[in-house]
Amino acid sequence: MIGAGVSVISVVLSSIAQISIAPFITISGATINFNLLAIIFIATYTNRTTSVGALLLLTLLTGSITETPYEWVLLAYLPTIPLIYLIDLLRRNDDYTLITVVAAATVIGLWGRILMSIIAMSDGTPASFGTVISQILAPGILLDMIPVIIFYGIFKLAGPNKQRVVNTGYNT
Repeated sequence: MIGAGVSVISVVLSSIAQISIAPFITISGATINFNLLAIIFIATYTNRTTSVGALLLLTLLTGSITETPYEWVLLAYLPTIPLIYLIDLLRRNDDYTLITVVAAATVIGLWGRILMSIIAMSDGTPASFGTVISQILAPGILLDMIPVIIFYGIFKLAGPNKQRVVNTGYNT
């Protein structure tokens, strides 16, 4: 029950931050993706069902706040479902967790940026292929990787999923 409440609060805060704070944190036209960070946070601390429910709530909130059609927002965040399952599987094996989550989050962020660029161009925004790559996709990859590395690393170090050291000494 606590996980669901924290998930709802995280989704609401990330949706508000995506609209109010993210436009001020830009690199060459690409903005930070607070919603992706919220989904990674929720998937790290809760189960898969709560995470997918939070993803649907995030889609509805973001679609209603940004006036972007819900189906486009859902399509943009649809690849996070495998990320949620991947994080759940990685809880069992901590060998390459950070690298895998960063790579998956970067691909998901790239997918979302490509879709949103297509939506903007279909609405009449003039942009060339080179402009989209150099001003949106390349800086977007950087803006997805760095916060995910920082926040996921903090979540894993401070979170309840830490591995415990077991005393395997001899009993006398």
